[in-house]
Amino acid sequence: RVVVSTVLLSLAAFWLAGSALYNNLSSGVKRVKAESSISEFRATSFGLQYEFILAGFAQPKKIAKVIDDVAKAATLSGNQDLILAASPGTNTSPYNYSKKTDFAKLEDIPTSFRALVRKSKDAQSIYSTDGRSFIVGDRISIPSGGKYELYILYSLANQDATNSLILNALLLTGFALLFLIALTTWLVVRQVVSPVREAARIAEQLA
Repeated sequence: RVVVSTVLLSLAAFWLAGSALYNNLSSGVKRVKAESSISEFRATSFGLQYEFILAGFAQPKKIAKVIDDVAKAATLSGNQDLILAASPGTNTSPYNYSKKTDFAKLEDIPTSFRALVRKSKDAQSIYSTDGRSFIVGDRISIPSGGKYELYILYSLANQDATNSLILNALLLTGFALLFLIALTTWLVVRQVVSPVREAARIAEQLA
């Protein structure tokens, strides 16, 4: 009974402590990814805008090539998807510079988030509804093309794998500690109870 009670209390304590530790670690892992993604996005957005300026107003083919190069770079990275979408009211004739990588879908960008990006003066970010990616978006102006919205979806697959590894390590450590506590408690109880039982047996014999 003592062993069972000790194990149950230890299990409750480990569960509370482990949950708090895991939540802090997992949120920290994703927070670091989010911060680095925002910095990387700003560098990409700034570089893209600079390339547009260099391309000039009368060079639509150069502008299209710049966009293609950025999209290819995102694809080659293996953990990014890019979407360049015309803002509402933008005249896409005769040139439509909208672009997306193979696995990107404009429908994956929440409508409310797009509205926020169009109103904001700086990059905005949000986690995708399925939690698999971190989305950063900003407005961008294309010479002779009008206003567009740039979104980059950063995959969280590596972060999810890291969090799974952390969780498995915590579970393994917790079960190992529970086993040691149960074993220690059993040994202590045995050493304490056995002499008492032996004394009681001798007392009964003498009586």
